[in-house]
Amino acid sequence: MVRVPNRSLEKRELTGQILLPAEGEGRNAVYAAKRGLSVYAFDISSNAKKKALENAAKMGMLVLADDTGLFVDALRGRPGVYSARYAGEGCSYKDNRNKMLVEMKDKTNRHAHFATVVALASPNEIVASVLGEVNGTITEVEFGEGGFGYDPIFRADETGKTFGEMSSEAKHKISHRARALAKIVPLLKEYLEEIEEED
Repeated sequence: MVRVPNRSLEKRELTGQILLPAEGEGRNAVYAAKRGLSVYAFDISSNAKKKALENAAKMGMLVLADDTGLFVDALRGRPGVYSARYAGEGCSYKDNRNKMLVEMKDKTNRHAHFATVVALASPNEIVASVLGEVNGTITEVEFGEGGFGYDPIFRADETGKTFGEMSSEAKHKISHRARALAKIVPLLKEYLEEIEEED
């Protein structure tokens, strides 16, 4: 993290990104409705913003924070914000995968996507938030031993392989987190450049 003065970057809309201040949550509902997902699917946006703003205010510096979820169409967006504890508190990655495979048994629509929201905050406000996604399908059994979480049962459309079958390098080229970070980095650089110019 980089310490910066209490100034905010002008909010702007970027093509293909969600760049939403708190008052924009209504548009999240519209986006969710178009995908046939539950509105709670976008709680990851609220979580990322909350973490970023709270830590920025506490530490008096610019902060990046993120939240991630797996959204499965046949389950109306579940597990979404509850991805890490889908099988209950204290569950393991394996428990979550097993529950997913049971719930997806005999489902013909197996489309799913991972989404990560990265939020950038100054100590006073949310500066920007961006969305990174990767589309795929839920497999019927596990493939591969790499990665973590749902990786062995999420087959990325772009590679035809599960994240569990892919090397870390290959996964990071297309992952939801990598895409979100790639979108936020230019905003962070611009912010810091404006600070340097003003100084």
